[in-house]
Amino acid sequence: MERRDVLVGGIGIEEKKMEDAFVWGFGLRHGITLPGHSKNSATVLCERRPRYTAGISLRADGQPLPPSQPSSSSSHSGRVPKWVSDMLRRDSTHDKGRAAEGDAVSEPVEEAVAARVAEVYRRNHGHALPSHLSELLDGRENLDQLNARLSAVNLPVHPDLRLGILPNNGFSYAILPASSPKGRFEAHLEVCAGSADEREDQQGLAHVVEHVTYMGSRRRDDLLDGTGAQTNAFTDFHHTVYHASCPIKSSRRESVIQLALDTLHEVLDGREFEPNRLEKERAAVLSEMQMVNTIEYRTEVQLLSFLHRDNLLSKRFPIGKEEQIQRWTVADVREFHETHYRPSNVVLYLVGDFENVDEVEAMVHRKFGSIASRRGASSKNLPTVKETQSRFFPPINHQWEVEAVPLPDKENSVGASMFRHDLLQGFSVHIFAKYPIQPMMNLLDLKRWILRSVVVMALQVRFNVQARAEGSGGALFSYVEVMCTSSPREGCSVVSIDMVSDREKWDTATRAAIVEWRRIAEFGISDSELERYLTSIWVSSEQLCAQGERMSNSQQVERLMEALACSDVFMSPDQSHRALELILPTVTTHEVNDMAREMAGFVFSSSRPFTSSSLAACVPTYGGFDVPCERFETVAKVALVEKIEANLDVAVPDSLMTPEGLARVAKYEEPAFHILDDGDVQLFKLMNGISVNLLQRDREADRTNIRVSAAGGRMAESRFGIG
Repeated sequence: MERRDVLVGGIGIEEKKMEDAFVWGFGLRHGITLPGHSKNSATVLCERRPRYTAGISLRADGQPLPPSQPSSSSSHSGRVPKWVSDMLRRDSTHDKGRAAEGDAVSEPVEEAVAARVAEVYRRNHGHALPSHLSELLDGRENLDQLNARLSAVNLPVHPDLRLGILPNNGFSYAILPASSPKGRFEAHLEVCAGSADEREDQQGLAHVVEHVTYMGSRRRDDLLDGTGAQTNAFTDFHHTVYHASCPIKSSRRESVIQLALDTLHEVLDGREFEPNRLEKERAAVLSEMQMVNTIEYRTEVQLLSFLHRDNLLSKRFPIGKEEQIQRWTVADVREFHETHYRPSNVVLYLVGDFENVDEVEAMVHRKFGSIASRRGASSKNLPTVKETQSRFFPPINHQWEVEAVPLPDKENSVGASMFRHDLLQGFSVHIFAKYPIQPMMNLLDLKRWILRSVVVMALQVRFNVQARAEGSGGALFSYVEVMCTSSPREGCSVVSIDMVSDREKWDTATRAAIVEWRRIAEFGISDSELERYLTSIWVSSEQLCAQGERMSNSQQVERLMEALACSDVFMSPDQSHRALELILPTVTTHEVNDMAREMAGFVFSSSRPFTSSSLAACVPTYGGFDVPCERFETVAKVALVEKIEANLDVAVPDSLMTPEGLARVAKYEEPAFHILDDGDVQLFKLMNGISVNLLQRDREADRTNIRVSAAGGRMAESRFGIG
């Protein structure tokens, strides 16, 4: 049978698998399995929007279980989550399928789903869906089997993305049509070589080469001359990027695209390394070195050094070393360029309002196809670290936290690292760990991303609540951020908590950071928390999908570069949204709590307090203040073993006023307002005296920004002697 791919709910699968996909997608989600269908099929949902929750419990004969006979599955609650009921309520095409939040799944919802499955099955196979159902699977087997189906469905690639490699030299390119703003495009040339590629005697040379090849380029001057183009470049651990933001056409040039390609071609050409050009850019680099030498930069350097003490990233910061920069010659610049600026080590990204993508692709072939291929430096022709790992990552070998042990020279120590400086304003504690980047290629990968996102959101919210709960001494934290990101620049994923507090509260803040992470690992989150966070993910995805092509070209380039670097599938906002529709109903509290334990395990466990690079503090030393490392470690150790209790789950209402209460208020005084100004910014005054300014814009679809200002503020409080 000839293979034909079809799109089901935004996911491409083989047409011959549609029967199994629909039947197993329906059966596994409802805790049932259907006989005679392959267990190797992909799982997809048959609706544009989810119309049911996986909490539906069925007997073996297909009838819903009564409330007194719960299913053996413990993965779902059997209630309609708020985010599902909201979608049902918004979708007017299936009036019978509406469900109220908190209600048990109603028969019309089940009937609508079953009818849809039967309809699709009959249309594709010419006969009715078999009515006999097999025995119920137990809950855990059902979840594992469902995840196996998800791992078999690859995520869809953006339909307009065009990727290519020139056959004669290995030059790679990515072209994406986009029209925000109209009539403009972005051209980015990524050279997969940065400061981590430097030898011991080359520290800062990648940055100098960036300046010499681009900032002094005559082609770049031509591109900037009267076209309205903007150009820049930057160097990081893992790459050097040259970019130009340009109009498609200008009054002076019929095609600015060709001029931009000429400019980036000169970067790879490397023929104009003149001594006067090197001296000019050397001075610029040394000046930049002085400009970035802030306390914020020094802190970042220290924290990265703590996390990556096991590899070269702790010793190869892009800015380099001044004494080496002062002595480099043109020959040094040319050597680095010839080693790393080869076609097979480069990717060109073109994103913009292109009328003819075929023509743009042909221009790329003509311009860069003539560059000769050459091999990078390697010892005795053995493969380099980049060739065995990824050219997009720095050439380093990590000691992963899951394999790490405490520092051998600090017996019974948690292995804390300290940075002290009198320019620091607040005490900060940092808990972090790294683990291998996990590419997002299929539906199960996407689900794991959701699980990690929920854990991060839960921790962030809990810390925010603590920060707002002021005691007699004020807020505990002035800043706290929880993150879990894939970082191509570091060649790893990083999970972290960064917290800043008044230095007098350093011990309480340190304890809170560790205890809260332990608490979510030990007790997890509640069903109501999960519902809120899935709702938040869904709403954010809806807004991104509604924004669609209005996402700026520069944002698209950033997304594309990160996706290719991490081996993620690059999807359109609509495809990503549809994939989320397939996955969100399958997320369970149990899985989220497993993920919380997994993420916490990267940092500490019962058998291993902390790894050698997972706990750090930055101490402000002005005025003679200090925190000894031993004292900081003691506080951390106590926080690791003290008894903790689960958080009290608080139900969050949808509204602060019931519909009945709102009706009574409206009846007492009917809402009204006076229009003060009906211009672009409309000015209203409500009957109670509140003034409202309204500006309508369509730049961000399905999104409203509200700001409420009230007179007074902290200066009006009696503690300051004013109020």
